[in-house]
Amino acid sequence: MPAMGAGAMYRRVQASTANPAQLAAMLCMGALKFTVKAERALEEKDIEGCHNFLVRAQACVAELQASLDFQRGGPVAEQLYSLYEFAGRRLVEANVRKDRHAMAEAREVLSHLQQTWSMLVNPEQAPPAVNAP
Repeated sequence: MPAMGAGAMYRRVQASTANPAQLAAMLCMGALKFTVKAERALEEKDIEGCHNFLVRAQACVAELQASLDFQRGGPVAEQLYSLYEFAGRRLVEANVRKDRHAMAEAREVLSHLQQTWSMLVNPEQAPPAVNAP
């Protein structure tokens, strides 16, 4: 087996020691990062690269779906599943059709999910609440 680079080793340790919210934030970030890379690859007419990045984004979303605990999460888990399912479906459609609009829709959902999970992981970094008049 080839030696693992320092960055890959750090990410592996980080993922193996993360709590569920941290892992969800990391998976959302990965899906988002790969979707953005797929968009860039498509712009550069790198169809194979676009496909590979979308497959990786789809794998992150599938892992998010698989990690849900419907018994403990109830309606929240069901709503998250629906969001993950939408993003995953748009990523598949984007890959089949090389559809920029589908990628943008998936990216938007993933961006909101990533921000939400990150705020749950680091509440002190969340923007201040706006008080209603």
